[in-house]
Amino acid sequence: MLSDVANWILVNVLINPRVFTSLLALIILIVARFLVFEKPTKQIPFKRLLGTVLFVFATFVFLYVNIDDLADVFTVWATLILAGVAVFSFEESRRLREENKQREERDRKERLLNEIIEWAEDVAKSAISRRTLSREELWKAKLSYKFHKAKSKYIEGVVGSSFKDFYDLVEGIDTKLDRLIEVTTKFTRESMVDGKKLSDYEAELTESVEKLLIETAKTKTTGIS
Repeated sequence: MLSDVANWILVNVLINPRVFTSLLALIILIVARFLVFEKPTKQIPFKRLLGTVLFVFATFVFLYVNIDDLADVFTVWATLILAGVAVFSFEESRRLREENKQREERDRKERLLNEIIEWAEDVAKSAISRRTLSREELWKAKLSYKFHKAKSKYIEGVVGSSFKDFYDLVEGIDTKLDRLIEVTTKFTRESMVDGKKLSDYEAELTESVEKLLIETAKTKTTGIS
């Protein structure tokens, strides 16, 4: 059975010049297709040029061995080349649109990541800026924490849509801001404050912010997808 198949292939494909040449041209066309529409690399201009040359050559050879009239060969060949150019133009346009879309998405995420980092750094500065338990400093601290708390809702929305891995960290910072606002508000109302508790809360807030900054730095280092 296998010997019969082998003999058939030998007689009808390999020994027949027209069939063999047509098959070879089709293989070259397939190779050309992958060269032309390959994903972008540093060598892509050369590969696309090579693929285009192979496409033109293989198309002509295929038609030449299958059509007896040379005039018809050139007519069909020109038609196929124009169709190939149209397909290539469409594919190139689609590829460029996709690249632009991906670049815009990366730029958007990078901008949002920078906003998260900026917010976290500002929160950290507020947590370490207080030096005393004076009414003036605690008042300033309360206003600062309230400001960061207000922006935390926006930051939570950002991480919820684009950086879900950061959500728990941001939520933890938000909770710690609530505690600090409560402590400093109690002082302004009752003229008393637990200094140790305030310092502990500030230290916990600083630790949470540091964890967030470490994760954002990792994302920047590895690249934004």
